[in-house]
Amino acid sequence: GMAGPYSIAYSTTTGILYVGQEQSRRVTTYNIGDGITNGENAVSVLGQANFTTNQFSSVGASTTAGVMGIALDNTHNRLFVGDYGKNRVLVFDVSSITNGEDAISVLGQVDFTTSTTTATQGGLNSPRGLKYDNGSNRLFVADYNNSRVVVYNVATTTNGEKAINVLGQS
Repeated sequence: GMAGPYSIAYSTTTGILYVGQEQSRRVTTYNIGDGITNGENAVSVLGQANFTTNQFSSVGASTTAGVMGIALDNTHNRLFVGDYGKNRVLVFDVSSITNGEDAISVLGQVDFTTSTTTATQGGLNSPRGLKYDNGSNRLFVADYNNSRVVVYNVATTTNGEKAINVLGQS
């Protein structure tokens, strides 16, 4: 089942549909490349340890506290997940997904265990919408409570990297 599906991304390469769920605090994946069966089960889950966990309090590389935006990079097999409850964007390697796997890097926080709110070049406060620009390896993040959109160069990602541009604020 789902609780609060909020954002989706689809890979035409793999036939995988990614569904970001706010209330379930997770991303579920569906293999629909060869067709869709009504009521079919998800094949994997990110942001929670398994399909039945709905953990909020933990801050780590494998947990999310509310997914309100996702963006897919098909070229590099990465899924960007806006974790508004922990003020960050997690980056997952989706070339092969294991339930509850760790993210490979984090944007908006210095590490996987920090979740502070800041309006700095390296911080976020409730990221919601995400859009990936494949042509320039840029990730646009709607930083809701900071009333801005920040832009990251994500050709490669490192924990706590700083945004390269900001829109809506000076």
